[in-house]
Order: sequence, then C-alpha cells, then structure tokens
Amino acid sequence: MNLVLTILVFFIPICIFFFKLGTRKPTPNLPPGPRKLPLIGNMHNLIGSLPHRALHELALKYGPVMHLQLGELSTVIISSSDAAKQVMKTHDMNFASRPSVIVTEILSYSCTSIAFAEYGDYWRQLRKICTLELLSMKRVSSFRSIREEVFLDLTRWLLANCTERAAPVNLTEKLYSCGYSLASRATFGKNYAVKNERLLSIIKEAVVLAAGFNVADVYPSIKLLQMMSGLRRK
Repeated sequence: MNLVLTILVFFIPICIFFFKLGTRKPTPNLPPGPRKLPLIGNMHNLIGSLPHRALHELALKYGPVMHLQLGELSTVIISSSDAAKQVMKTHDMNFASRPSVIVTEILSYSCTSIAFAEYGDYWRQLRKICTLELLSMKRVSSFRSIREEVFLDLTRWLLANCTERAAPVNLTEKLYSCGYSLASRATFGKNYAVKNERLLSIIKEAVVLAAGFNVADVYPSIKLLQMMSGLRRK
C-alpha cells in the first residue's frame, strides 16, 4: 500500500506536467532569465541558505528585470531602483494585488482581509472602512493612552534589564509582545498578550508559516500537494 501511494505521489505530478506541456499556450514575450529545467523551472538556481545573493548574481548576468520560472509560477524579478519605480509607482495598479498562497488563504478566510484581498471594489471598500473607523484622527487619538502605557512599560523594562542588570536582552521577543499588546487592547479592550504564551506561540507560528516556503504554492494546480502539506490541519 505504501509503495502504491509513493508511486502515485510522484507519477501524478509528472503526468500533469506533460499534459500541460502539450496543451500550454504560446510563451509570451518575457524578460531574459536562466535556462529552465523540467518540472522545477529555475528553483535549482535558488538552492542554498542565501537566495538573495543568488538573485544578485543572476541579476548581474541577466539584468535588473529578469524572469524565473518557479514550478508553475512565472515570476519577474526586479533588482534596480528605476525598474522598481516603474512597478511600484508608474504601473502600480497592475501590480497592486498580492499573490495568493495557501497559508494566507487559510488565515485570511480565502484572502478576504484587507492585507491579502485582490485589488478591486471589495478591497477599496475595506480600505474605506479602515480609514473611517480605525485610522481617523479621532480613532487614533483614542488609543493614545494605550500606546503611551505600552511603550512606557517597554522603556522601564529596558532600563531594568540593560542598566541595572547589565545583561543582554531579547528585544525581538519584547517587541513582539508590545505589538500583540497594542493590537489586543485596541481590539478587545484587554491585554491578552500578558502571560499568554499559547496565544503568542500561535501568532508566531502563523507568521513563520506565512513567510515560509511551501511546495504547494509553486504547484497550485496539484491539489494533492495542499493535502500532503498538512497546513489546513495546522
């Protein structure tokens, strides 16, 4: 049974790849990039613990605008300020939406939150609600006492740990706690971040998963990979 399952896991993606290879549309006019391998595309070019350096080396060879094929995903890499200005400012409407990945789909209820929703009428309505109800001058001012109290506690904590004890401190953990405390008190009126290690660990795990690599994201058409990843269960 295990042998049959193993064969299916490797055989089905290969069949899908060759089926798509025979039915795919003509290749559009893409920027230059390194040679692609079957199935994985250019993922082999990014192997290692320093992918940003690998991208830098590729940019030196292929230019500030280059194309990489990451599995099924056609990706354009921008590595110069002039090209970035074209993407982020001149043609920003064409690149306004975030890519959909399995973790954000799960955490944001099929990408319906303002952070991950596709740019359009729905997103503009969410932005309008946030601007009026959360980011207005009156609303921001109402949270001033919370911000002052949280950062006063942070200052006292730093003073006690750095001056009196003269010991190294884990500032990352404390800043995480401050951020959660601000959000919790502004949202629920209570600081759930204090002495709630379970809540903090869940939030940290969600952040790590959202920022991490998942093979199901680069092969979105193969739903079996999403099931095998176990992310929905987590």
